[in-house]
Amino acid sequence: MLKLYRKNGEGIEYAECWVDGGVAVLHTGAIGDEGRTVETPDVGDAAEYEKGIANQFGRQGYAEWPQDQLYWVVAQIPAASVEEGIHLVRPIEDELNHDLGWLGLGHVDGNDIGLSTEPGEEKFVINFFTLVVDREEGCRAIQRTIQEKCGQKQVEIACRPYGEEEYTLAESAAGKDTFWL
Repeated sequence: MLKLYRKNGEGIEYAECWVDGGVAVLHTGAIGDEGRTVETPDVGDAAEYEKGIANQFGRQGYAEWPQDQLYWVVAQIPAASVEEGIHLVRPIEDELNHDLGWLGLGHVDGNDIGLSTEPGEEKFVINFFTLVVDREEGCRAIQRTIQEKCGQKQVEIACRPYGEEEYTLAESAAGKDTFWL
């Protein structure tokens, strides 16, 4: 899969493509919007197709998004136990990947399940670690997906620029003002 972005006066645009079963899919739009797709059947060589798309959009100012301009966004939800966490991880991660991908924002990079590090708290949590190109749009999309599509109302969302260590709380359903992994 090829993902390209460019900044314009109004925001960030994306262009991505992939080949599935001989059918090429080109997906373009503004981040935060599902955009539009064009399918090309019997595309032939997938690598050649992607190279052509990279050249076409590269001439229009699109390029791979610089890693140092990405944001880590972590979404944390409570779990009654590790077993419940294991049961919840896959469907939530699938929804997050679906929505972040189709909105041109990013993807889930991993998860963990365990006891929170919050002092005085002994609770199990699931952390979903995502990489996104835009902090605000990413946080908004992640919150919407987890609360509305996955039915998990008690979500905390924190973020940090790619090269930094400390997360800053962006959203807390419980009204907290600090974030603990």
